[in-house]
Amino acid sequence: MALKLCHTPHGFIRNPHMHHVKFNIAACAFAHRVLLQLVVACGASLGLASAATAQSPTGIVKAWGSNLHTESTVPLSAAIGVTAIDGGYYYNIALRRGAVIAWGYNLHGQCTVPAAATSNVTAIACGWQHNVALKNDGTLVTWGYNSFGQCSPPSTATSGVTAIASGGNHTIALKGGAVIAWGSNSYGQCLGTNSLNNAITTDPAGESVQIRGQTLSNVTAITGGENHTAALKVGGVVAWGMNNFGQCDVPSAATSGVTAIACGDFHTVALQNGKVLAWGSNQYDQSNPPSSVMSGVSAIAAGAYHTLALKNGGVLAFGYNSEGQCTVPLASTTDVFAIAGGAYNSMSLYPSIDCNANEQDDKAEIQNGIPDLNLDNIPDTCQGALIYNITTPSLGVPTANVAVEYTFTGLIMPDNFADVPVTITAKGDLDAATEYITVSLNGVVLRRVFETGGVNCSTGQGVSRTTFNIPFATFVDAIALGQLTISLLPSAAVTGGQCPTGYMSIQMLYVGIGPQGDCNNNGLLDTRDLGADSTLDSNSNMHLDSCELAKCDLDLSGFVDTGDTSILLLNYGDFNPPFGDFDGNGQIDTGDVAYLLLNFGEVTWP
Repeated sequence: MALKLCHTPHGFIRNPHMHHVKFNIAACAFAHRVLLQLVVACGASLGLASAATAQSPTGIVKAWGSNLHTESTVPLSAAIGVTAIDGGYYYNIALRRGAVIAWGYNLHGQCTVPAAATSNVTAIACGWQHNVALKNDGTLVTWGYNSFGQCSPPSTATSGVTAIASGGNHTIALKGGAVIAWGSNSYGQCLGTNSLNNAITTDPAGESVQIRGQTLSNVTAITGGENHTAALKVGGVVAWGMNNFGQCDVPSAATSGVTAIACGDFHTVALQNGKVLAWGSNQYDQSNPPSSVMSGVSAIAAGAYHTLALKNGGVLAFGYNSEGQCTVPLASTTDVFAIAGGAYNSMSLYPSIDCNANEQDDKAEIQNGIPDLNLDNIPDTCQGALIYNITTPSLGVPTANVAVEYTFTGLIMPDNFADVPVTITAKGDLDAATEYITVSLNGVVLRRVFETGGVNCSTGQGVSRTTFNIPFATFVDAIALGQLTISLLPSAAVTGGQCPTGYMSIQMLYVGIGPQGDCNNNGLLDTRDLGADSTLDSNSNMHLDSCELAKCDLDLSGFVDTGDTSILLLNYGDFNPPFGDFDGNGQIDTGDVAYLLLNFGEVTWP
């Protein structure tokens, strides 16, 4: 990134954060009244202000493969906002806003999520027919099939857990770098091996896993197969339990440099420097990675007899494919950021943003008409805009000379000094030129509607509808009054009794400016300013430079720091400066330095 220079009356200051255009001092000049209004917002960094902002991307779940128990039919509850996924035997689970969602096969209650797993969950894992969830306090919630005690954590695993995994009928936890496992242990998958390297097959009692009689420590990741367990320690894979297909015979290539591990039923998978390694059962080539996964892979997962890899945002799959679990749909070939394997199906997460928390993907909202005036794929409602949208109930049957009215309150300023659209819908005797409705605003006649476009409800068409605009100046007067009363007066020729099922209603729908949507007080949504002139945002952070200056970020770095202090001190004592007079007293002095120091740190919005 090239260095740019910020001009001040005393010279130039190097600023490595600014790009696109050179900082122009003229851009710093804006009315003192705006500075005075906005200087209060500087307290946002101290927690004095808050607003809805774009959240980190979460995921939309896609599933394919077996759908015998609707496990690949993703429910609406898991369609957006998901952060983690996993799959079991004909069922799946997902983590969404701290709550577990489960769907598919439910013979043992594995899809009946207990109340304790509906909040504050940070990680999830599926076994064959049981689940485990890790809560933010280090405690566990388990449910589902429990014939082997896999849903009965020992006392050593009831707190302080940092990671979880599940095997077929056993559950695994990571605590203090040691591995604790419980459930089925017929092959030593829960306890490991003794000093003679023989499986410890006694009933698990909560002891840490041993390998050759030594407690396994410094573990960073865990995973489970049907009857074996694997762990990652200092970049090397360690595996124990059933080894009938060599799934626990770690190859030398996987003893260092490994960053992720996964287990299928009888095979083990590792990720090393972007390359997939696999060993164990290979009946369906699930342990035979193709050349496409020999580099550039960022994540791995495994189903019962298939393996998944994530490469450049696309899912690659190999192994058993009789249910189509390795036939990746087009939607999962780009933008995917997480993968998981069920027994006979596969899943992926591709990004979504729901900045206004209305359960809809923001991009979909924009495509359906929600404004995005700066074209950043974030609804303007998340950046200060408000949607004023009220439709009245029925105001009665249109009847000659009988006026009805409705008062709209809580009005907001329309964006861009725009006229405000109003839709009138009516069902009644409105099929002649003399049959119309007169619309008045706060007692002043505005216009007639349906003089040429109305219909009679008896014709079968039924409903008359028209949209017209209230002039901006008229609407501003109504805002000043605090309300807008719209009255509808049917003409003398309208026969009410001709349409007893008739009605009239009014809808007001427009984009308005919310309390934080116009930081420079110019009557336009800030997003519209940015969409019209990208040079108003020289550092490309989607906030107007003038507002950043008012928030004390004089070098537009995104932080109030020593760079801003330097600029302010260079101009110390200036009268009527173009920027930096945060307290509006006409001079840069100790008051302005105090404002800057109060907001030292990251600039927060709005």
